[in-house]
Amino acid sequence: MELLRRRRAGEKIDKLTSSEDDSDEEKRGLYDTDSEEEFNVLKEFDDDDEEVDEAPVQIPHKKSREKPKRQGGEDDSNDNDLDDFVTDDDDAPLGAPADLDIPLEFTSQAIRPLKDQFPYAIEWLIHRRINPTFERNDPVYSNAWRKLDDEVRALASSKFASSAWKAEFYRALKGRPKLDAYEMDAGERSGGLHDSCDACGRRNHPATFRVIFHGHPYYKNTLDDVESESSDSEEDGNDSDASGHASVDTQGMALPPATKVWYVGSVCCGNAETASSLIHWKHALKQWVDERLEDDGWMKPEKLYEREHMKAKKRRRVANEITDAWRENGIITALYRDFKATLEDARNKGTTGRNRGRFGR
Repeated sequence: MELLRRRRAGEKIDKLTSSEDDSDEEKRGLYDTDSEEEFNVLKEFDDDDEEVDEAPVQIPHKKSREKPKRQGGEDDSNDNDLDDFVTDDDDAPLGAPADLDIPLEFTSQAIRPLKDQFPYAIEWLIHRRINPTFERNDPVYSNAWRKLDDEVRALASSKFASSAWKAEFYRALKGRPKLDAYEMDAGERSGGLHDSCDACGRRNHPATFRVIFHGHPYYKNTLDDVESESSDSEEDGNDSDASGHASVDTQGMALPPATKVWYVGSVCCGNAETASSLIHWKHALKQWVDERLEDDGWMKPEKLYEREHMKAKKRRRVANEITDAWRENGIITALYRDFKATLEDARNKGTTGRNRGRFGR
């Protein structure tokens, strides 16, 4: 190996001397040999000879918390407490307790359709005459009236009430529950006295109808009449009714007298008729119910005397029995059908036609 190394280093020699050959053994490294005997050195390592006792890694476990054993009957009493903690109420009704006072607007009653709300309105009107001391502001009644009235009044204000109408005309329309319209004859129209419309004031709308608003003003919520204010017509210069008292609306504003005649065009006349029937639908329905109760004999003097001496609970039962009878006889269903027909006619009606409402209008 030394000879080969030196020849690769550039020395031109063929053999080594004895001294160089002897020293070659000393200069060789531990692994500078190709003999198999010396390769055995690589087959043995110190790590293989030494046995390392590695301790097994222990994973810590959570210590189980054992409850201390109770002495005597403590364990039995604890089991009894757990048994009492879970109650077997499979047969009990689900949901909130019946006596829980939940506001009506958060119950299913508040979102019932108009068909289910309408009977409560009729029941309210019957109680108003038969059992006047009933709870008028009961949330069930208030919710029913509100949903029905919103449906009607929204249609009246959005489609038929004209922003071009004079304030006095519109105040008379809203304040008095009844409207009468009469077509003017040819002589009245050709006279030239009514070339403009009293409702909108437009000159290109010649008057063709005479309109009269009458009926006592009333409160929309209670349907009770508004008390008239005493006035001196000569001193104040205000018109007054035959009773000598000026009529005012619910806001205290003076209304034109019921004898005033409005000369209006055909368009304003048709829209005013429809708007009046929608705005005053509650008053018209109340009038229908009152007349039906009178026809059935419930308002006769002897019946009135009998109810005056009844207890409130019994009067309430009588009013409920009348309501149930009307429901069974289909009267309430027929009234609701007319109510829906009035709404549908108003939705489908043009703003130039003339159409009268239901409930005796």
